[in-house]
Amino acid sequence: MITEQKLSLFEGWATASGVVVLLIATMVGPRLNPGMTRDELAVVNADKTRRISQLATTLTTVRQDHAALRTQAVETGQLLEQTRSELAALTQERDALLAQIADANARLRELDNRLLTTHMETAKLKEFLSLQEIQKERDEAAEKATKAEDRIRELTLQLHRAGVWP
Repeated sequence: MITEQKLSLFEGWATASGVVVLLIATMVGPRLNPGMTRDELAVVNADKTRRISQLATTLTTVRQDHAALRTQAVETGQLLEQTRSELAALTQERDALLAQIADANARLRELDNRLLTTHMETAKLKEFLSLQEIQKERDEAAEKATKAEDRIRELTLQLHRAGVWP
């Protein structure tokens, strides 16, 4: 009997603590809005459904934009790589052209030196030809003078033979 009394007391305490726990849980938990009707709940649910639909559409658009951007990034990467290879080719061509320019400049300096040498030789040749021409003119003048003297002698002899004395 004593155990039954203790058991009954224990049951009373358990029941009382259960009731207290139930009251506390009820007070702490979210309260129900008794003012919302089924129509209001349907409007709220429709609004949430519309919002979810808009978010799904936005998510789809964002995914498509992301895919397009990814495609553009890949294309841009390919173009960048192509540009790099073209730049490398242009750099090689530029270096080759610079080497050709240096070679052409060396040839041009050599030709300038040859031209200067040729001008100096031409000047010497002109001077030589001028001296020869002067000598030729001198010889021709001397020959003409000799011929003129011979002619004068001849005319003088003719005058002497004719009896005319100067």
